[in-house]
Amino acid sequence: MFSAHVRRFTRGSKVSVGISADVNSLRIGERHAIKSARSRRLLLLPTFRYNHSRMNWPLFFQLLVTAIVAFGGAWLAHLFSAKRDYANSRRAQRIAFLIDAYRRIESAANRLEASDPSLLESPIADIQLFGTSHQVALAQDLAESFASRKSASADALLKSLRQDLRAQLGLEAVPDCLLHLRYYPHPRGGAPTLNEDL
Repeated sequence: MFSAHVRRFTRGSKVSVGISADVNSLRIGERHAIKSARSRRLLLLPTFRYNHSRMNWPLFFQLLVTAIVAFGGAWLAHLFSAKRDYANSRRAQRIAFLIDAYRRIESAANRLEASDPSLLESPIADIQLFGTSHQVALAQDLAESFASRKSASADALLKSLRQDLRAQLGLEAVPDCLLHLRYYPHPRGGAPTLNEDL
């Protein structure tokens, strides 16, 4: 708001007319404009300030070490779990093959009629692959004996397999003798025959 008035100077005879502004109104308007401009800048262009001097370095390193330890522990746990799973899988596969070999050899042993030699091929191969060194030697002796004399005793190999498999399965020890049940039909009637190998 502007107003005009006549000012008379005491020094000199000249009279001048001037235009002056209302100082208080002008100052209030300027302050309002300045505040509005500042608010617009803050809304449109917000600024972020980060004080590096206030960084909590001990807490930062503590969190970093905790994260490294957690990651390392998880990695080691995964590594040990993978190794344990692999060992358990290999052990289960070995036991399954040896049990099958034991059943086939036991089924072909101690019979009055001649057994099919091809029935022994797969179990002898499995024992040489999955058996212990002692069992491998017994299997090879059985194969050589059967090839040369067309007959061989499988009792020692069966006893070794049974002892090893029971130990692997966590079963108690049993006597070392083997008992085979064989049934031979007869025209007049027959009875099962028990063949015991001591």
